[in-house]
Amino acid sequence: MTINKFSWVNTSIPGLRPCPGTYHRYFDVPSIPYAKELDLDSVDSPTACYSIVDMSGFSSATVDGVLFTPYYNDQQSCVTWYLGSDGRAYYSFDNEKFNLCAESRAEFDTRISIEASLWFKLCDAVGYQAISPEKVKATKDKLTTEEALYVEYYLSKTKEELNDLPPWDDDE
Repeated sequence: MTINKFSWVNTSIPGLRPCPGTYHRYFDVPSIPYAKELDLDSVDSPTACYSIVDMSGFSSATVDGVLFTPYYNDQQSCVTWYLGSDGRAYYSFDNEKFNLCAESRAEFDTRISIEASLWFKLCDAVGYQAISPEKVKATKDKLTTEEALYVEYYLSKTKEELNDLPPWDDDE
C-alpha cells in the first residue's frame, strides 16, 4: 500500500475543465479560502456519490501510520474518498494506492460542493454539450462568490493548460 502526492479526482466542470471519462485526476485546482465541513448528503452529486454511513462493504486501511476511514463513495464504487487519521482527505480506486486530495475534511467538503453545484448550474444554463467559456461567463450572475472565484480560476487558464491532463498510470 502507498500514499501518493496531491491530486484531485472528480468529473468535468462543463465549459471549464475537461474530463475524458467519468473521473479524471487533476494536479492544478483552485485554492479554497473559506473551507467548511458540510453535510455531503445535502450535495447533489453529478455522479451520484454519497456519504458512507453504513461501513458494511467498506474497509479501513492503515498505511505509514495513517488510518484511512471510508467517507464518501461513487455509486458504482469507482472511487472512494477517505478521511485520514492525520486530518487530511484521500481517495483510492483500489484500496491499495491512496492519493492525497485535501488538507482537511473541510477543504474536501467545500471543493466537492462547489464543483457539484457548478456542474449542475452550468449544465442547466446552456446544455452540457453546447457550453463554452463564453457561455460560462454569461452565467456568472447565478453563481455564489465561491463558485465565481472557482470559475475565474479556470477561465484564466489557456486551452493548452486545461487539456494537459496527466495520464492515469502516473503515480507520482
